[in-house]
Amino acid sequence: MNIFSLMKNPLFRIVGILLVIYFGIIKNYRDQGLLDKDKLKNGLTNAKNQIGYISSNVEMAKEINNNSNNQNIFSSIEAKDINIGNNNRKAFCGDEVNVSYKIFLPNSKNLIKSDTKKIIIGSGQNLLLEKLVLGANEESIRVADIPKNISISDPEINELIATYNSSLVYEIKIELIRSNNINSLNC
Repeated sequence: MNIFSLMKNPLFRIVGILLVIYFGIIKNYRDQGLLDKDKLKNGLTNAKNQIGYISSNVEMAKEINNNSNNQNIFSSIEAKDINIGNNNRKAFCGDEVNVSYKIFLPNSKNLIKSDTKKIIIGSGQNLLLEKLVLGANEESIRVADIPKNISISDPEINELIATYNSSLVYEIKIELIRSNNINSLNC
């Protein structure tokens, strides 16, 4: 059982709030003999701020957990180059990349979707596409099989998998790479 499943339990939340109120306010005032109205109001404000801080930390921990799950999921998806391209320029973290892509059902050439996008690798705009493009040459074409039992933070892919109840084939052409020197991105 992990901490996130405990946080969903209403009894656990109520006990936590009561403990914060007791140790943050009442015990402190009882020990010092300071149970007047103004100090009690300040104590409640402090408790409210502490609860907000705790809640924000829980949300941050959930997001970190989701991102680490996505990294594990993405590590199971491999991209294969079917055309390496004539240009030696590679897509690196922070680069702005124009791509065109097609999505097919496996074992067929039934086109489900095609589109173009401009992404910045490491920005988190489209984690799957960023992972698949990272390290590719300009003008190259990459193909990846997306299993149907995957659930990622890309609503478009999740919706297509659910609609067709099938794995997908993602074919990506790297059209143009513009180098950026953005060091704050996580690739």
